[in-house]
Amino acid sequence: MNEPPLVSLIIPIYNVELYIEKCLLSVLNQTYQNIEIILVDDCGQDNSLAIAKQTAKNHPNGYKVTILEQEYNQGPSVARNRGTEYASGKYIYFLDSDDEITIDCIEILISSCDSDEIVIGSFSSEGKENQPNEKKRYLGKDILDAFFQEKINLYACNKLLLKNFIISNNLYFPKMLHEDFIWTYRIIAHASSINLIPDITYKYTLRNDSRTGAMSSKNIYALIESIDYIEKDISKKGINNHAIMYIINTWWSIKSQASKVLAYTDFKELQFKNEKLSGKKISRNSRIKYYILKSSAKIQYILLRLYYELKKG
Repeated sequence: MNEPPLVSLIIPIYNVELYIEKCLLSVLNQTYQNIEIILVDDCGQDNSLAIAKQTAKNHPNGYKVTILEQEYNQGPSVARNRGTEYASGKYIYFLDSDDEITIDCIEILISSCDSDEIVIGSFSSEGKENQPNEKKRYLGKDILDAFFQEKINLYACNKLLLKNFIISNNLYFPKMLHEDFIWTYRIIAHASSINLIPDITYKYTLRNDSRTGAMSSKNIYALIESIDYIEKDISKKGINNHAIMYIINTWWSIKSQASKVLAYTDFKELQFKNEKLSGKKISRNSRIKYYILKSSAKIQYILLRLYYELKKG
């Protein structure tokens, strides 16, 4: 009987002393046994590393844990990339150190994996209604179209990926804020088979102090860099109706946030450079957003701030 494939779980650690024990225990207690756990310490200022070491030491599966220590803080992208290079598994699974996975997470994902390069489970989030994936396998060009219809989430976590798929396509994380955005687009664009499953396998923790939680001008510019990259890439492939609606809706979301955190003098420099809508069949909602985004910066600024306040209220 063939041994089940080894899965490498990669967890960057940075200032998560309140969460790391629960996170690590959720991994150590997996029903799927053939795993290795790679913790990459990113030089935080709290007791996260000591807690992780003690948790592993006290657990019978603690021998499965390897700790890689960075020389200085370099961010989650570098930590994940280092973990990927170190990993011995056939499959890679990324997990944030303030979140948890269900006890049967890896078992469910592995059992759902046929010849797929990526299997994606569903999330639960504290205080929010679960929105599980539609059970569906996407192939070829349908994968990117599903991404544009926002059927595939942008998070790096809760995706089981073939390591060889990552390495052979050079699908490492870019060193930037909102690294998940470009990385997810790139893995989607390279994949030939993705399986989405409705099973809840990941428990997302909402943190008030998350280093990615608060939107800032740096976040805004990083998101614009990401959507610019995606626009340029898909323009080579040909922009269909779903793609253009995705671009419009993403720009709308970014500029809505920008109207809140940027001064008008900075906001007016953010240019929505989308091609014409001629021949495109898009929703009425997206068409309205498009024409607002193409209006003067002053009109945009006023309307988007109003939209943001109404949505928040």
